[in-house]
Amino acid sequence: MNTPRAQTVAIERSLHRLRLTAAAVGLAILAGCSGAVTPAEELADDAGDVAERDTAAMPNSTPAPGLLRYPDHPSVGDAVVRDDVLVDAGLEVDTGLVVDTGLAVDAGLVVDAGLVVDAGLVVDAGLVVDAGVRDAGVVVDAGVRDAGVRDTGVRDAGVVVDAGLVVDAGVRDAGVVVDAGSLPVGPLPAVGPGLPAWDGATVAHVRELRARGVAMGNRLGVFAKIGDSITESGSFLFDVGHGWVELGPYAGLDPTIQYFRATTLEGGANSFNRSSVCATAGWTTDDALAGGDDSPLQRELRAIRPAWALVMYGTNDVDRSSVAAFSANLQRIVDVVEAAGTVPVLSTIPDRYDGPGPQAAALQFVAAIRGVAAARHVPLIDYWAALQGLPMHGVSDDQIHPSVYVAGGSTASGFFTQAGLQHGYNVRNLTALQMLDRLRALP
Repeated sequence: MNTPRAQTVAIERSLHRLRLTAAAVGLAILAGCSGAVTPAEELADDAGDVAERDTAAMPNSTPAPGLLRYPDHPSVGDAVVRDDVLVDAGLEVDTGLVVDTGLAVDAGLVVDAGLVVDAGLVVDAGLVVDAGVRDAGVVVDAGVRDAGVRDTGVRDAGVVVDAGLVVDAGVRDAGVVVDAGSLPVGPLPAVGPGLPAWDGATVAHVRELRARGVAMGNRLGVFAKIGDSITESGSFLFDVGHGWVELGPYAGLDPTIQYFRATTLEGGANSFNRSSVCATAGWTTDDALAGGDDSPLQRELRAIRPAWALVMYGTNDVDRSSVAAFSANLQRIVDVVEAAGTVPVLSTIPDRYDGPGPQAAALQFVAAIRGVAAARHVPLIDYWAALQGLPMHGVSDDQIHPSVYVAGGSTASGFFTQAGLQHGYNVRNLTALQMLDRLRALP
């Protein structure tokens, strides 16, 4: 009858034979086909000798069940150990070769999952992996690492990461550059009536334009103001640029304000409080485009190289143009802005209350602006919609321009308190900041 000690010895010798055989196979593969006696053959002979000794010493021995950890064997280590290589027993490497060890593995042997594979197996670190082949069936779990495997620090810079693979954002490999442009971003929801939702096509178009513009030298911390008197006015964003704001419940917009204030333009101004060469009282879309390559629009884009452009025309076009001609001009403005690598942000206009004709026409122009934004997949600030809940729909006593909040005898267009947001310019400044915040945060 076998004793526990005899069973243990038998198992250790069986494992020893397996390890010797594995080492022999590894050396044989590395050595290639040679007529000389290789260390692999010598190890194979050693394995046979051990097998004969084991059979003679313990003819009736059988493996004992249970979890076993085998000890180190200096005889193997002296011959083939590479102490800088550890192999994870969980990793299956398909070399393309099927190796028959000739040994039958006893199914009754339970291998401890915590076992570290003997480094006696020689792994050829010179193996070239064909990075051109991708196995779509392989799932890489970036969140799991085997603590038993020592990272040799070797990385294959030739490996191309498929952009379709979702990588756990909690794990970053400093050796891998992730192209944020390849990461999927879905549609974005509406933010109140003033910022309609973006569909997937708009998100993709904005990201593509942004990337192209950056490559052309445009600055992400700069935006252009393109429009008529409602854009030229000191009540449109100038207070924000000077820091004269009361954010109220919109304190979350402060990082975006500081971000765009940080880039200084000529004269020490920033995008908020710079006077644009393409924002002038009484202008229409014709004025913005006049002069071809030397138009005010082209000159403004060249002067500040903005990543973004806030565009509002239409209030004066109502009196001087047809809806069709206005739409064609707005399309041309989008063409020019996009050709410069700048993302155009269109805006609808306020109501006109200076007569039934202009009032009805303004609504048609609002619809035309929405149509161009949708057709071109560019962002839209629906200023008209954001004003509808305000007294006089946010229009001042002149029945054309937006109203503005007054505090302490001075205009305070940067006050986003409940009282401030009852006025047209305050709402325009808020919706503009919300749009800039969305653009800045877009992955």
